[in-house]
Amino acid sequence: MPETVKSIFALIVTVVALAGLAIFVVFLLGRVSATQADWDRYIYLLSGVEAVVFAAVGWLFGKEIHREQASKAESARDSAEGAKADAEARAAAEEAKGTALANAIIATSATQPQRQAALGRAGLADIDRAIEVTGLGVDELAAMARRIYPQLP
Repeated sequence: MPETVKSIFALIVTVVALAGLAIFVVFLLGRVSATQADWDRYIYLLSGVEAVVFAAVGWLFGKEIHREQASKAESARDSAEGAKADAEARAAAEEAKGTALANAIIATSATQPQRQAALGRAGLADIDRAIEVTGLGVDELAAMARRIYPQLP
């Protein structure tokens, strides 16, 4: 049975149950002069009718409330999935930047001995100072980059 037909049928049953309750209450008002034993029977019957009517009305209104909650939950899920995708994209971009930086450090480290030899051939008096100024002390950074990114050469 399609959901729309089921909902319409449930609405009709609820309206009929409410109408039946109203008719029963009107019937009871016409029996105000009844005996106590009759009133006890009527009230007993009324409690059964009320239970059915309240269940029908509760289902009808509860369904609408749950539909709204489900819609909000779906919206929250979609938002969270979007945020997750954004975070994954940012993480991938940051990893690419870190990898590029690490590769640059490693490449610079590989040229240190050549730069050191060139400075020596140039006859610089203080080779240690020249090495410090030119940034030739990147071996430690290269080692750290290799530790952080073990997949690098």
